Amino acid sequence: MAKTTLIDQLAQGAVILDRFDDITIPALLKPLLAAYRSEYQAYTKAAGKVEAAVAARDQAVAEVAEADVLLDVDIDDLAVAMAG
Repeated sequence: MAKTTLIDQLAQGAVILDRFDDITIPALLKPLLAAYRSEYQAYTKAAGKVEAAVAARDQAVAEVAEADVLLDVDIDDLAVAMAG
């Protein structure tokens, strides 16, 4: 089975809700659809927090990578000085 992503799940939820907007819903299903809409909105809000956390992590990883390059240069200079 293919792995779904956060983006896939958000898109699928939006498609489901769009389709329900285009049809007449039986009264028996209206509370269930309202509950689904509520959960989808909460999921969308949480997904935004996940995206922000991923962006913060990516920024931290980039900063560590930059620092690592500088550290490598300093270690190389130290090795040359110790050997010389």
